[in-house]
Amino acid sequence: MKIARIQATNFLGARAVDISLAKPVCLIAGKNGAGKSSLREAIAMVLTADLGRVHLKKEAATLITDGAQAAIIEVDFNGQSAGVSITATGKISDTLA
Repeated sequence: MKIARIQATNFLGARAVDISLAKPVCLIAGKNGAGKSSLREAIAMVLTADLGRVHLKKEAATLITDGAQAAIIEVDFNGQSAGVSITATGKISDTLA
């Protein structure tokens, strides 16, 4: 699988991420609290439905950045696009196009 683009908005520490990946390897670096782990968890959530830091689906709203109303993640890979959105009430929706 080749990931071509990653977008994440208001998912944990990843407040506004839009990365296009042209090379087969991408290294993400930054200070503590910059959102590196959040980005990894966002990708895992879209591709595997793993909620990561929460153990119960009803706790999904805790994955939204403080003060935001929703979190949106989209990953483009192999000519497809998959996404997940989480509302402030904890509703999780996923898409595959």
